[in-house]
Amino acid sequence: MTLALVLISLISAGHPALDSVRLEFKNKESFKVQFEQKVTQELFPDDPEQASGRIQFTKPNQFEWVYEKPQKKKIRFDGKQLWVDGELVTTPGISLEEAFSFLWGEADSKIFDIEKVSTKQFRLKVKKGLETSFKSIDVWVENSRVSQAIVHDQLDGSSQIRFFNWKF
Repeated sequence: MTLALVLISLISAGHPALDSVRLEFKNKESFKVQFEQKVTQELFPDDPEQASGRIQFTKPNQFEWVYEKPQKKKIRFDGKQLWVDGELVTTPGISLEEAFSFLWGEADSKIFDIEKVSTKQFRLKVKKGLETSFKSIDVWVENSRVSQAIVHDQLDGSSQIRFFNWKF
């Protein structure tokens, strides 16, 4: 799905945090942001995995997610296909770009129900019947930029991601 289709099916009215991010990124052609990630699995809640790296997005739909620690890994969406460390990957369900489009203020209403939690937080719940590895994403916004997200997976684990050092 292209970013243009995501824009057409955008639901944001009544979600001030998502609206503020969308307006912040409206006239931006690209961004880079660093992230720190902590993954907790239900079976091993006292032993979370830590990771860090950077994300780069360029309109209309070029997306790169690079892990620098604990080991290097590059995930890239070139607008049509997903590549992991240079190898083409076919995955069922929604794409990485669709799942993380909230970073630039978009959320596809065909994929997500959007719930307002507070003026600085919203929740994206995957619509029933869609095949994904996660069930919801809680998103926090500060100064019209996503500061944190917690991805809740289907096995009751979570991935807490802190975003910082935004550059346009």
